Amino acid sequence: MKNIIILLVVVLVVVGGYVYFNKGEEKVPVAEVVEDTNSTIQNATTTQNVKEFTIVSWMETKDGKMSPHFSLAEMRVKKGDRVKISITNTAGTHDFVLDEFGVKVETPLNQTVVVEFTADKVGTFEYYCSKYNHRQLGQKGNLIVE
Repeated sequence: MKNIIILLVVVLVVVGGYVYFNKGEEKVPVAEVVEDTNSTIQNATTTQNVKEFTIVSWMETKDGKMSPHFSLAEMRVKKGDRVKISITNTAGTHDFVLDEFGVKVETPLNQTVVVEFTADKVGTFEYYCSKYNHRQLGQKGNLIVE
């Protein structure tokens, strides 16, 4: 009988401590991500479309000159969309830069790098490779936010 009383006291102390220390915590809703090119991220205050793009970055030689490329010259989204870009470098040394959205990532050879951001500005924004003179040679494209 003495052991049962001690066990009850321990349980009450543990439960009471839990209630006491957690009484002021606010519950925050968790966003749900659905893997789909037109999926939606939802929580208590926002709804965003997720627009996904895949870009291949590479270097080739044409007429004895190096020629860097991105496979997409243009991406279109709506203001407020969540943008997810998967970039794979298949030849050469490259990166991916989109200044207006704070994106600058290295793209190691044969590895996919994923960048995500919210398109919170309207306009046409140039993305490019900042390595060597790749941008000047045409390794660039436009993100158009409508």
